Amino acid sequence: MTEIGSNRLATLAVEIQNADGRFRRSAEEAAAAALDAGNMLIEAKSLLRHGAWLPWLRDHCAISARSANRYMRLAKSGMDIRHVADLGVRATDEALAKHMPEVDSDEPPPEPYDFGIPINDVKFVPEFYPRASFDLEYVRELSGVLDELPPIEVNQHNELIDGRYRWEAHKAAGMRRIRVIVTHTTDRLEFLMLACERNSRHGHRATEADREWNALRRAKLEEKERSEMGAEP
Repeated sequence: MTEIGSNRLATLAVEIQNADGRFRRSAEEAAAAALDAGNMLIEAKSLLRHGAWLPWLRDHCAISARSANRYMRLAKSGMDIRHVADLGVRATDEALAKHMPEVDSDEPPPEPYDFGIPINDVKFVPEFYPRASFDLEYVRELSGVLDELPPIEVNQHNELIDGRYRWEAHKAAGMRRIRVIVTHTTDRLEFLMLACERNSRHGHRATEADREWNALRRAKLEEKERSEMGAEP
């Protein structure tokens, strides 16, 4: 071996060690960040009321529900940074997903599952839906986490009061049934007021156009109601 070759090998050995060190530090930093994110997500979810988790995640954290589930599963696993770094965050999560239940072992057993009603029985009435816009990407996101979604709300005629995105997500995922909460409504004005009230609590924020349109529809329904009452003998 020539002197030049020997010197080059020594240089390469040092550079390889440095590169390996950078890689390991990077992997450990990524693992630590994933575990930190998981612990913080678990805490945040515990502070939110039922049904508010996914909208809060989308509006405030800018990460998908799938990524959030990965981080939380890592945090719940009890694995240390070194082991996660050696396997990689994605590979570790894939291994955990096969063996680790979605619910904590100290939680009570789930109640018998409610299979709901046929999804095609749900009736969407566009003129009484309180939002003008529609986010198809949000539907795709929800279709991957159907088990985490609360039931939709319908009236006694299966007309959708609240939960259009959840309903669309179930359809996009090919589901044939959907869980529902039934709320009795007496007329269209009550239906609209309920839909507006429910949608103001969660999900996409209402735009100025949405608020104006809802105010106009409410005014027309109230006027119609007064007109019908005045026409009574």
